[in-house]
Amino acid sequence: MTEFLSIFSQIPVLGWVGMASALLMLAFIWWRHAHEAAFFDFLVSFPIPLFGHIGKLKRLKGNTTNLNSPSGWREGMPTQEHELCSAYYDKISGIFSEREFNNALVYLSVTGQASVRPLGFGIVAVLFVLTMGEAIGTGFFISPYVSQHITSNQAIYVAMALAFVLAITLLALTHMAGKTFFERKTFREILGQLDSEAIPEGYRHGDSMAYGTTHDQRADHGRSQAVRFFARLEKQKYRGTLSWTIGITLTLLVIMGTVFGGRYYEINEKTTLEAQTIKNEGLDGGGSAMFPGMTELPQSVMDAQAETRERAAEEVVASRFGQGMMAAILLAMFYLIVQVVGFAVSMTHAFFQNGSKAFKDTRGCTTYEEYLATYLTPFVTRAQSRLDELRARYARVNENYSHGAPIISFVEYYHLRKADHHNAPQAAQELRAREQQRVAAPAPAVETTLPPAGAAAADLHALAREIRALPDRDARQARLVGILAALDADQQTHLRSIMASMKDEDERKKLAMSQFDDLI
Repeated sequence: MTEFLSIFSQIPVLGWVGMASALLMLAFIWWRHAHEAAFFDFLVSFPIPLFGHIGKLKRLKGNTTNLNSPSGWREGMPTQEHELCSAYYDKISGIFSEREFNNALVYLSVTGQASVRPLGFGIVAVLFVLTMGEAIGTGFFISPYVSQHITSNQAIYVAMALAFVLAITLLALTHMAGKTFFERKTFREILGQLDSEAIPEGYRHGDSMAYGTTHDQRADHGRSQAVRFFARLEKQKYRGTLSWTIGITLTLLVIMGTVFGGRYYEINEKTTLEAQTIKNEGLDGGGSAMFPGMTELPQSVMDAQAETRERAAEEVVASRFGQGMMAAILLAMFYLIVQVVGFAVSMTHAFFQNGSKAFKDTRGCTTYEEYLATYLTPFVTRAQSRLDELRARYARVNENYSHGAPIISFVEYYHLRKADHHNAPQAAQELRAREQQRVAAPAPAVETTLPPAGAAAADLHALAREIRALPDRDARQARLVGILAALDADQQTHLRSIMASMKDEDERKKLAMSQFDDLI
């Protein structure tokens, strides 16, 4: 233990600073990945416009051109607002539909990888610390063999660098060994055997099913898991391998034996030299006389001194040898622990076949609601907040804009872009055509008697139903603007609340119907 403490005490301050900086960098990368929406929103709202998305909101706030020219608007909003919404949309345009999400989820379940997760930051940090400890200990042990033409400190640093590369390489190989072991174990559990020529009972030629979010992974629902698993294998004769596990185990034994043997040889050399020095102490140059002119000591005294020195040498040698061997044993055990931890971790955090791609498609979520709440809602909420902030800025500096500000929300913008890209490009074109017609010839106001000030809630509900019943979005928008202009502030708030409730109710009905359609 004393030797290990002396080893760590020789690490310079810059070394500790470097290791701490590496851990902080890993923590930042993990935070950025786990809070992607917050990080992107931070870049967009950065107070100093720089490049790309950094400071985009500040830059757009200073651009007030064409705010009062609807003919140049896109998706019902000025180009500045469109640019802001487009930045957020690009970050979430790859969000899958519920059907695509479920295809990835089914694939993971069928292939036995539903419980597998990538390495978390905590595990990575632990493995990093263990690897650094392993490298430091090994570096100090092999430093005497590095070179005789550099200083001892330089030898230590060079040896630590070599040991760190060795430790990282071994950890990566151990991870591969654990992955292949888990893969073979899964093959055995699902298929029941590992014969490369065997075909599960019930499997028919042509039943193979490649992975893809657009491929219906439920097409073979009801068949045995062995058949479904076999159908999704990229190489149907592959059954995993233990070569990595066996090879890495033998490699570790060789390395541990080499390090242990080298340390044993070094300790034996040092203790032998030290023992010889102690035994020969006082025999050179002066005989047994302590001062010039003194007579020789009696033989019995000289024999007693020699015996004492020999016992002292044996005790010192035994003590030093025991300490050195204990340090070597601890290092060997440390090697073993690090590799066992790496092997065990890889068995629960390693994918095979298309498991990694399927997991990325689900983003680790087990339900579509969780998927949307985790990766879509944060972006939508922040995008709408920044859009409102931008519109409030424009309304303060442009009076005409404040009276005719667009009311399209980011959610509506998102669905319009999704329709344009995936499901209904023709519908999006028609919507743009109607928008251009509205700009060229504004829709006439629908003549309806407005409720007087202080109207009852029933009248406002009737108006809300009337607006919702209009078939054209532009007509609904024009009607809503006209009605709001005739209401007081409380009535406007109440009407908006009623319409929001009606919209939510319609969405719930659509969701219920879609779930019902999936069942049948």
